Amino acid sequence: MHYLQMGAKMHILEWLPIYILPIVFLWTPPPERELFLANAGWQLALFIPMVQIPAYVFDRMTYVDLGWPCGLVLLGFNCARLGSGWWLRKYLVCACMLFHGGRMFLGGILQFGKNTNWTYIFKEDLPRYQYAKVRWEKDDGMPVSMWWFKVQHDTLQQCMANSVILAAPIVFAASNPEPSFHPIEVVGLITWAVAWVTENRADMQKQQFMKDVRSKIHQARAQGDSKLEEDLKVSVLGYAPFDGPSYSLWTLCRHPNYFCEWCCWVGFVVMGIPSLSQSWHQMPLAVGLSLVFTYYGCIRFFYDCLLHWTGAGPAEHFSVAKRPAFKVYQQSTRCFWPFAFPLLPHYQTPGWPDA
Repeated sequence: MHYLQMGAKMHILEWLPIYILPIVFLWTPPPERELFLANAGWQLALFIPMVQIPAYVFDRMTYVDLGWPCGLVLLGFNCARLGSGWWLRKYLVCACMLFHGGRMFLGGILQFGKNTNWTYIFKEDLPRYQYAKVRWEKDDGMPVSMWWFKVQHDTLQQCMANSVILAAPIVFAASNPEPSFHPIEVVGLITWAVAWVTENRADMQKQQFMKDVRSKIHQARAQGDSKLEEDLKVSVLGYAPFDGPSYSLWTLCRHPNYFCEWCCWVGFVVMGIPSLSQSWHQMPLAVGLSLVFTYYGCIRFFYDCLLHWTGAGPAEHFSVAKRPAFKVYQQSTRCFWPFAFPLLPHYQTPGWPDA
């Protein structure tokens, strides 16, 4: 199960059907099927040299941080180029995907250049992937000699997501010939736009926080206040004294950028629902399975990824160890959801995810 498991906290009954999805899409009508197959081929052609080979050679999972957003750009380009649907819907949805993936891709390029001196060789994995290795060896009790296999499996999951799970709403929308917008599509577009802008704002607030901390450290050093300097080095974004209006989103929850990223994908899902319904009369079984598994899988799969797999959980594992005040921040602030939604976990236990 650990060799095949997708995500981190998903039940086997949740992730096992995802393996069936590529077969399901072979039953869809020709326009969608051809687009799925073409995009899947291009995604593999991208991931093998950009992610899979360097990940195997250098034993680093970090390469997926560049391959995945680049694959999203490729997904938007493929659907715009090969989609047979109404041109306005097709180009609008694909433009959203290009913006969405392009922002992360450009950020990934800058990160890669900074961390590898433009050599494409990392000295070590990013912390979240170091945590994944610890989880594989200690929590799951799996052999360290097989970590290379899990690296290939987990990075290929992102390729599969770009080919099937995350691609489904875009493919259906790009293949929909209906020459008008459905109100649900407008709701999905607005959801994506608001979430995308807010995610960028959260990232800008984080950049402002790091800039302010560096400035205050220089001031403390100039004043010879070593204690203040050490305290500033372990400051927590969203917790006093960095909890003012300039950091407002980080006082609502501990990871507003991850929450907004998830909302972006909810927006894409909503955009694709009317287009998916256009095919019900042609292939009710296949489209029904697509609706149940793909849309549920997209929202649930990405929620698990952003919260437990490579997002909040790994980040807080290291923050708890490095920043004493972070446990207090955990107790006072929700983890993922910015509002107190009932029946949803907020992980306000000090020391989470290890406590």
